[in-house]
Amino acid sequence: MQLINRIILILVVFLVFNACATYKVQYANDDYREIKFPDKKIEHTFYLIGDAGNSPIGTESEALKLFREELGEASKNSTALFLGDNIYPKGLPNKSYHGREFAEHQLDVQLSSVESFKGNTIFIAHFKQQIEDADPNGYIQHGYGFIGNDKLRL
Repeated sequence: MQLINRIILILVVFLVFNACATYKVQYANDDYREIKFPDKKIEHTFYLIGDAGNSPIGTESEALKLFREELGEASKNSTALFLGDNIYPKGLPNKSYHGREFAEHQLDVQLSSVESFKGNTIFIAHFKQQIEDADPNGYIQHGYGFIGNDKLRL
């Protein structure tokens, strides 16, 4: 008897979950419309990428490859913005630290992805770690930002 109850329960659960699945887009009503952009010239384009700092040694991540490809078609009226977490796990370590080579590789790969880019490049430093390292008053204790090839102290 218990076996029959279990089989019935499994069938009912299967049917309920299967009945919820759909392969067709469903709208509340069929009155939706496509959004059309105004017929105006784009003055400036922004390309954003975040968490770009995790490429294996000797290669670049798939995300950076796609980013480089997209930037290759960009005009000079555009900006590539790296949104932080550029070096894992905690930013650029001291020169004596054993993880320094890997961290430098992360930056080199990201910089190489914008080498042939005609627009502006802005790097926001490891923002998540900066938030974690902030003192109770909200002041950031350390961090670096990059604009082009110039290094800035934050």
